[in-house]
Amino acid sequence: MDRNVHTKEFRTFAHNVIRIQAIAALLASFFINLDPLLDNLHIIETEKERRRLLKSWELFERMVTWEDYFQIMLEIVISREIDGFLTYLSQILLRVFSEYPYTFKSFFDETGRRGEADKKVGMRDILDYLLQYDNTKEVIKQLAQDQIDSLAHKGLDTIIDDVNGRLKLGFDKSMPEYKSSCELVEIRNIIAHNGCHVSKIFLKRTQRSDLKVGDKFTLSDEFVKEETGKFIKFADVLDRKFISHFKLTTDEIDTEDNSQDYPQEPDVEKEPPDGEQTS
Repeated sequence: MDRNVHTKEFRTFAHNVIRIQAIAALLASFFINLDPLLDNLHIIETEKERRRLLKSWELFERMVTWEDYFQIMLEIVISREIDGFLTYLSQILLRVFSEYPYTFKSFFDETGRRGEADKKVGMRDILDYLLQYDNTKEVIKQLAQDQIDSLAHKGLDTIIDDVNGRLKLGFDKSMPEYKSSCELVEIRNIIAHNGCHVSKIFLKRTQRSDLKVGDKFTLSDEFVKEETGKFIKFADVLDRKFISHFKLTTDEIDTEDNSQDYPQEPDVEKEPPDGEQTS
């Protein structure tokens, strides 16, 4: 992907996905080749430590199958990648709120996208945030993070509907990778909350007819690689949409830069993007 057409927030997310996959591959290689490695370990200073390591390995072999190990590793990979995306989303919202303060109000008002009452952030909640943090920027950061965390449990489709409805983002949900990306978020949710077993909510949101409640969602390396690739394509299009709609900068950064710094708040409010008017 061309790094010049993405935000710093997206590049950090994508770079971390690569790191997670590399770490998982390294651990898999380590365990597959553990027997010869144990015979050549130079970091074990005493025979007692060596025996303890061998005992741990024997315990692992008795209690954990290779299928169990790879399932657990792939669950960790999916969880970290989706959590990284949610962090990216909260950061990009913080940036939008900082550069276009009027969007902050529209995102946290009490009217849902279809006109119904929608539980958002009340004055008492905002006062609580103000008492906890020293500056407005930190308050906005925490509000954005908490909102994304809350929406994550409702699924990716709810998040996209919210940013489309409240921020007029105009993201096209008909792209081929969108449906599989929604499912990957639901897989992350059952990993986090149901031991990677299928739930009623999972079936309702994914419309999977080949699974039933209680089934273990078995993961494979091929499946995770393919679905992660689709998810990155979805996130790529979403980031480009944020850039074009809100005219965000795409300054080049070092690929080794994992900084979580946020953009400085502007001195003046920008004009609404794409000729939108606000009350």
